[in-house]
Amino acid sequence: MFQIEFIFIDLIQRMRGVGVKRKVRAEIREKMRNGASIHVLSDEYEVSIRTIYRILEEKYSIKRKRGRKNALTSREARNLIRKSRENPMLSASKLAKAVDVCVSTQTVRNILKRNQFRNKRVKRLESISASNKEKRLQFAQKHVTWGKKMEKSYFQ
Repeated sequence: MFQIEFIFIDLIQRMRGVGVKRKVRAEIREKMRNGASIHVLSDEYEVSIRTIYRILEEKYSIKRKRGRKNALTSREARNLIRKSRENPMLSASKLAKAVDVCVSTQTVRNILKRNQFRNKRVKRLESISASNKEKRLQFAQKHVTWGKKMEKSYFQ
């Protein structure tokens, strides 16, 4: 019974990498430098893949990158933002072409959104008709001298 417990504890320690000796750690690092894969090393030394990563992190502070890579570099993203400030009326596809990056329009929109650029449309104003222009001009000419009178009527 005690022997089974020791075997079980030894197995758990090996899985966690506690039982891996310095020589074995050095061998693992050396084999990694020579191009061995992590899966092959974990099978060969009977340790978990996470243990192999932990051994590599000890010496080289190599950390596994997680997640999807960014479509644009930070420089390209800054260029997109700069171009958007220069000409806010550019569409996402024209903006990508102006900066010379090959990404989808949705990626461009996401980058702009992340940097507090919001989708705004310019409100269209109706043009003033010719007769309306004349009426406004006549009113303005008639009331040019009303400066003081208007102030008194508004601020009483």
